[in-house]
Amino acid sequence: MPANTVAKPPGVTSAGRAFATLLALGAAAVPVYIAAYRLSSDDRPFAAGSFLGLFAALGGLYLLACWLVLRAPEQLPRREALLTIAAFGLLYRLFFFPLAPTLSDDFYRYVWDGFIQGQGYSPYHYPPQAAELTPLRDTEYWPKINRKEQTSAYPPFAELAFRALAHLRPLNTDIFKLGFLALDLATCALLAQLLRIRGQSPLGVVVYAWHPLPVFEFFHSAHIDVLAVTLIALALFLQARGRQGAAGIALGLATLTKLYPGLLLPAFARRGQWSLPLACIATVALGFLPALLSGDSNFRQFPTYLAEEGYDSGERYLPLRLLRLVIPLANAAYVSVVALLLLALALRLYLAPGALDRFDVPRRALLLTSATLLLVTPAYPWYYVWLIPLLTLVPVPALFLLPFGAAGAYYTLHLLPHPAQIAHGLSLWKRRRNS
Repeated sequence: MPANTVAKPPGVTSAGRAFATLLALGAAAVPVYIAAYRLSSDDRPFAAGSFLGLFAALGGLYLLACWLVLRAPEQLPRREALLTIAAFGLLYRLFFFPLAPTLSDDFYRYVWDGFIQGQGYSPYHYPPQAAELTPLRDTEYWPKINRKEQTSAYPPFAELAFRALAHLRPLNTDIFKLGFLALDLATCALLAQLLRIRGQSPLGVVVYAWHPLPVFEFFHSAHIDVLAVTLIALALFLQARGRQGAAGIALGLATLTKLYPGLLLPAFARRGQWSLPLACIATVALGFLPALLSGDSNFRQFPTYLAEEGYDSGERYLPLRLLRLVIPLANAAYVSVVALLLLALALRLYLAPGALDRFDVPRRALLLTSATLLLVTPAYPWYYVWLIPLLTLVPVPALFLLPFGAAGAYYTLHLLPHPAQIAHGLSLWKRRRNS
């Protein structure tokens, strides 16, 4: 070797190449998010097809980034890569911060519920259509509220969050989105710390931070599920630190936000240790107690919701619809079988040797969550976001496709134009061409 030649340490070239690739993947998603932002306010019939293409492109870039990071995180400079993941994750969310929700109208109910609570009215007693609330109607939010004739279906802690945000600034989109941004960034921070506690690379937070589904559902559509996901991450963090009672309270508050986190209690429970489950159950009971004592609660809308969403007929359950192509299976029979299967899985996880290991909780939670989603098949993609923090901690490759499949199906059914719109668009195109 010539005297003036400096030998390069082994691995420098490959590390630099890997980091450059990560930067390129993060940067490549930026123009796609910008295009998605522009299309979100486009009401032309064919805009939805372009939106689906953009979402698919974001999914492809995301999966490549996850593969790059997870296959060999030691090849990346940790500090620089972590800052890159954080910077792009924040940037993706900020794109949709000023945008009014167009993929879902749930957000307008949040703002309204928070506003009327500040005026002394209970959303569990007064539906938006109530005559008593007529003087409070505005021209921006009230017209966009869904199910105006129904009282609120959101659990108590969600309603408390709506009230707190509305107290800061009533009937305002920005204050809600700012609160949701703070919550989602807290989720990213909790997951990075959890990865460190578990002996994994904190770079694995890319699984959540760069996933397009939280970006679209928490900042485009602004769903309150962001609070439930943050509380689930907090419960996992506290449980890993050995603070069982506090973890139970966090899981209870998550259940009081969206109900479904309560299904994770068997994954958190450990044999011979009762502080966590007792704290969770007590939190949920105390949270529902005031509304139940007054006779007004979100449970009043359950029968209507189950009927509207096809749960009472069984049309909501995709496995049941497939089974009915072969045998005429009753909805009650399917629900009973699903309940028994999930109960058996929860019992098996509770009795397994790994149930004594507090670091095994995310794996058990991932099994319960994925089994529930596959058997119950919710129609809305925001109900699949709670799977992503668990995949961050326990990255199972096959399950990465589940949130994308749900989102793709929802966006296809709800965004693609009606055949009549397509026919009308084609006729206009032909008319312009002929003229």
